[in-house]
Amino acid sequence: MAKQAMQAEKGALSNKQVNIYGAYLMFSSLAAMVQMTYLTIFMTDTLMISAGVVATTLLIARAIDLVIGILSGGIIEKAHLKWGRYRSWLLIGRWFIIFGIVCSFFDTSSWPIGFRVGVAFVGYILLNVTFSFVTNAYYALAPCLAKGNMTDRFRLSARGAQFMCVAMLITSALTVPLVTALTPVHSASLLHRINTLE
Repeated sequence: MAKQAMQAEKGALSNKQVNIYGAYLMFSSLAAMVQMTYLTIFMTDTLMISAGVVATTLLIARAIDLVIGILSGGIIEKAHLKWGRYRSWLLIGRWFIIFGIVCSFFDTSSWPIGFRVGVAFVGYILLNVTFSFVTNAYYALAPCLAKGNMTDRFRLSARGAQFMCVAMLITSALTVPLVTALTPVHSASLLHRINTLE
């Protein structure tokens, strides 16, 4: 009995398992930050969509994402998928996340305005809705991994928070240089278009 209590106090999960759990949160935060910080610039500078249309599109998308975000936890708990209650969402969701990022940043500048807005809207919705499901499923894994061991639950939560802080630091340090590096060609072409109109 004393041996079991000491083992429960120490924690059954290895540091590698705890670090892998936290690393996912870091990489998913980085993916979300890229979209949040660069999508509006990409839509206005590269796709040449007016700021008003971009704002309206993202407002509608965020409203849809809010509703689905609220419902996603209940859907995850009630669905019985092939690879397990939570793991299935992680396995399936990764492909939707990749497709959502590609759609969000796919250069459709030569397409009609409706298609440009539509593709960006679908990419945004797909990425954020999938993140709602995947993130909820991922957080639900912590109690399953820890199996009632409060030390392990604390370690998983703390490591997740630490890795998310690292993601915020990386994003803060790299956002402006990356946006500057990724948009000069488009900004130069926009200046050229403005100069030729004058």
